[in-house]
Amino acid sequence: MFFVLFAVLILLPIAELWLLIQVGSQIGALPTIAMVVLIALIGAWLLRRQSLAALLKADSALRAGRMPVEAVADGAGLMVAALLIMMPGLITSAIGALMLVPPIRQWLAKWAMRRWLANAITIGPGAFKPGSGSNRQGPFSQRSPRDDLGGPVIDGEFEPVADDPAAEPAVAAERGKRQSPWSKRR
Repeated sequence: MFFVLFAVLILLPIAELWLLIQVGSQIGALPTIAMVVLIALIGAWLLRRQSLAALLKADSALRAGRMPVEAVADGAGLMVAALLIMMPGLITSAIGALMLVPPIRQWLAKWAMRRWLANAITIGPGAFKPGSGSNRQGPFSQRSPRDDLGGPVIDGEFEPVADDPAAEPAVAAERGKRQSPWSKRR
């Protein structure tokens, strides 16, 4: 993670400056600045067009009763593309322009989702199980609760049952529920 941050925060701006200086020495400073501004304007126009299409896609998915997962991922990709295009520089603008191409953006969204799901942090039963032999325990561990349980998970519902059989109808009436068919009847 350190190397990714180092590359993004240090190496990328250095590469951007170097490329801008190289282009500026070939075509001049004003044409280079004009090119960067023109790329940003074209990117903003494309972003506006495609974000409307993503919004309409999300709306149609909601009207059909489906979760708009693809539309949300598409919108997130468009936001990242917009940020990259609006940054002054040719490398980030080129990456942002590539992300405006729908098949590339969809591939990146699927890749990011697979990566996120593979590294998802799970918190639940078994996450704090002592003595499992791993030093990576706790809410931020990469272990899944399924690693410690070893069996299928059975989902169910329950109702509290009073210890005193005479109090059982009172407990059920107090909660406004029927008595459980599994409780003892006397």
